[in-house]
Amino acid sequence: MAKIRFLEADPRFAATLLEFEVQNRRYFESMIESRGDHFYHLPVVEQSLITAQEERNQDEAYKYLVFIEDVMVARLNFRRIERHGVASAEIGYRTAEHAAGKGITTKIVGMGKRLAEEQLSLSLLYANVLPNNTASQIVLLKNGFSFQNRYVGRLADHLPEQELIYFESYLTEG
Repeated sequence: MAKIRFLEADPRFAATLLEFEVQNRRYFESMIESRGDHFYHLPVVEQSLITAQEERNQDEAYKYLVFIEDVMVARLNFRRIERHGVASAEIGYRTAEHAAGKGITTKIVGMGKRLAEEQLSLSLLYANVLPNNTASQIVLLKNGFSFQNRYVGRLADHLPEQELIYFESYLTEG
């Protein structure tokens, strides 16, 4: 497999990110809630990347664009950073349709776990997954996440409550 690179979300990648999101919109929306038509415009994507930098600077979230060669294949996010008690974050990811089913997402999440531990000093990652997103559940299980429970909650603040499956993985022993 060609080398996978993680690049910090940055406004200079706005056009690349917009192209990635537009090309994969129908695929993503078959599994998760739509971002809405308003998202798919360059100024909105640029602003989302500026916000990502601000969140990074405030240790609130860390967002990455993932490339193989010069092709963007995924996004990987660590959000809801908690530094009190156990250092933790919610992991989230989106992989391009053309990369699905090839083990790429499994590899990206595994690399993301190492990045979270070694560069972000996190000890616990957790994920909330929709019950119909079995591919994501499999990726998590292959990367050492364990099922914890099912509950009703929100994937994001602006989305309605729905049934979710909660997974977690400790990155360090102890």
